[in-house]
Amino acid sequence: MGISASSIDLIVAVSGLKEVQDVIAAMRAADRESQRGRLGIEPTVEPRRVIRPEPRYESREVIHPAPTYAPRPVIHPKERVEARSDGCTCPPVIVVERSPSEQPMEAPWKTVPWKIPPQPVPKVKLAPTHPDINHKGMLLDFFI
Repeated sequence: MGISASSIDLIVAVSGLKEVQDVIAAMRAADRESQRGRLGIEPTVEPRRVIRPEPRYESREVIHPAPTYAPRPVIHPKERVEARSDGCTCPPVIVVERSPSEQPMEAPWKTVPWKIPPQPVPKVKLAPTHPDINHKGMLLDFFI
């Protein structure tokens, strides 16, 4: 004995009716709750939350510089100032003589310009400059 097609249609229709009735009942319950307030709770408006932290005063940053080391004392194996035979410990005196070719300079206003030998003209070195656009003309060459 098998289930006929009409009985299957009847079972499907009954289950569909039951689903529709459940949805309608849920909608009515939601309507009743919305009339009382939001799920039984009255809406409240709370003020905006303000956070005021306490001020913090931190100590200044202390910078400790790296230690410096003084140079070691210079030790000379022999004395720089040698004692003379007369007992004086003074440094030796060096006498500088003027060369005979050195002449006193003349005042610039006493020198006439035509007696001064001509100085060579200083050469100015020019560095070659390249244009800012190194591909100049390539776009035109491309279309021609």
